[in-house]
Amino acid sequence: LHVWRCLRERDSPAALARALPPPARFAIDTRFPDTGNTALLVACGLSRARCARFLVQERRADANVPHHEGWTCLCAAAWRGDRALVRWLVANVPDLELDAKGRPPQTSSCGGTGPFDAQTWASRKGFAPIARVIERERKRRAAASSS
Repeated sequence: LHVWRCLRERDSPAALARALPPPARFAIDTRFPDTGNTALLVACGLSRARCARFLVQERRADANVPHHEGWTCLCAAAWRGDRALVRWLVANVPDLELDAKGRPPQTSSCGGTGPFDAQTWASRKGFAPIARVIERERKRRAAASSS
């Protein structure tokens, strides 16, 4: 509860570090029982980029852990329209799952209910620049795997 409240209130890695139990007592990829979200999913869903970076870089959170509807960090950032966070995830999480399909945790007023992958969510919500970032990464990976 303290972690969720901390993320909801501000994008402060220092405050988040104080709210998180020590690694020996809390697996960072633990899903909150009421939502199925991890701390990283919450950070990405609220556009808390500094906290998301802290969770990935310092606490080694897995950006590919989905909630119970398949929603991933990339889906959340794309759905939210956070281009900077999407770019950071694509650039800094080498095994980032681009094809995971999920449903948003709340009803979408636009974009439908899915499940869709992050690129499709971005397109459906009118975030074409974000969809292009993901598409470029998809093409880069395809080219790298074929050479």
